[in-house]
Amino acid sequence: GSGWSVVSSLTPAIAAVPATILTSPHPAWNLPTGGAQWVSAGASGATGLPAATYTYRLRFKVQKCTIPQTVKLTGIAGADDVFKVFLDSNPTPVSACSGGWCFNTQNPTPSFTVNNLAPGSHVLTVVVVNTGGPTGMFLKAGLEGQCSKEPIKSDRAAEYSDKATDN
Repeated sequence: GSGWSVVSSLTPAIAAVPATILTSPHPAWNLPTGGAQWVSAGASGATGLPAATYTYRLRFKVQKCTIPQTVKLTGIAGADDVFKVFLDSNPTPVSACSGGWCFNTQNPTPSFTVNNLAPGSHVLTVVVVNTGGPTGMFLKAGLEGQCSKEPIKSDRAAEYSDKATDN
């Protein structure tokens, strides 16, 4: 699966379901996805779904390192018709596109960066408003940062150097 779950404003009482990977996206969806796949609330997303707000969620985790690390999240998104991307419960979107055609080179969407992402569990939420017809979204994102190598403990370093001088 895609890892994304989706819920529609038409059926808010129904629990989120896995998003559907669209193997044949709509031909007008020509934004470069960077290798990400288009997903939708249903298999007919490329041909048409009801007008609604579709909320997609993806959970991910940033590992905690013994030596603190600096992690940033970078990405780009696109959707049919308009969208906002949120990180965790922050009400300010990290990315957004309005005016429609947020899936086509006529309205290219900017990349986004979130610096200093804390260790722990996170949720990316993409809220897509579809006015009718085809609908779907893609999000290509990555985490940059890694745990630093831990220094050798001084007692072990001394142990190794003692062995080296004994020979």
